[in-house]
Amino acid sequence: MTLVTQEDSDFTNIFRSSKNGFIQFAYSYLGNMQDAEDVVMESYIQYWENKDKATFQTSNIKGYIFTIIRNRWDRKSTRLNSSH
Repeated sequence: MTLVTQEDSDFTNIFRSSKNGFIQFAYSYLGNMQDAEDVVMESYIQYWENKDKATFQTSNIKGYIFTIIRNRWDRKSTRLNSSH
């Protein structure tokens, strides 16, 4: 039997309710819908893989994921600009 924690439930709710908003946020930086969707999914995965190490409040998962998205864009942008 698998136990679902409150944190898992919160994450699932945020995933369902905020996915489109996260994608639009990423799209505003990237200008490409496929890249935006990829960055959002990578950000969810990064959060999930590091949730036990994170030092933020569970109530701020959305803010944390927005930050991951922005940081991923910053790194991607830096790599693209340095290759030119």
